Amino acid sequence: METILNLDTELLLFLNSFHSEYFDWFMSMVTRREIWLPFYLSIGYTIFKSKGRVAFLTLIFIILVPSLSDLLNQHIFKPYFDRLRPFHVEELKNQLHVFNENPSGRRGFMSAHAMNSFGLATFCILLFKKKVFTLFIILWALLSSYSRIYLGFHYPGDVFCGMLVGILIGWMLYLFYKKIIGKKSRYYLLRNADYNMKPIIIVGLVIIFCCFVAAYHNYIFIEEYTRRVSKLKI
Repeated sequence: METILNLDTELLLFLNSFHSEYFDWFMSMVTRREIWLPFYLSIGYTIFKSKGRVAFLTLIFIILVPSLSDLLNQHIFKPYFDRLRPFHVEELKNQLHVFNENPSGRRGFMSAHAMNSFGLATFCILLFKKKVFTLFIILWALLSSYSRIYLGFHYPGDVFCGMLVGILIGWMLYLFYKKIIGKKSRYYLLRNADYNMKPIIIVGLVIIFCCFVAAYHNYIFIEEYTRRVSKLKI
């Protein structure tokens, strides 16, 4: 176990070493959950528009994915494993690149971002069964998860285990959802071809583009501010 933990630390320091001032701002925006609220709402909109009477039940199950993930993480995994976040480890404080934000709580195993994003991605992939959407939401989940390593908030092991548990939660809830739907004769399952995934993908891409633009703006502003302060000192 000690060997695995040491490898996890070495991998963290390696991945965390690839950073720039611009991507510091970009990753700090991408990692915020509230940034993605329009993306979540677009998923809800697509379900309500396409799924008719079963829409409300579908949304309940989608909400259950992060709710169950957070419940297990906060009350079972983090208290049981009691692993500190990397930037709380004294030996790593001078080696890590940590930017801008301090997440709540000292414990880091498992990554809630990884659990929630991959849980949601798994459920939606099984629900919609669309190739382009599948590719997009997997890349979105990977970006959200990687941002936690980039910012120094989690070890790669925290993220990887969170991904696996999130996939398991999303898959199990989908199987339960499908079983309930199958028993309700008054409900119906929509044919996969009838889902319009364009609004979800467009909203997601717009959010990413806005993060790029906002990060560039902040980067240029800080550069200009630093330049002016340097001139004043001279």
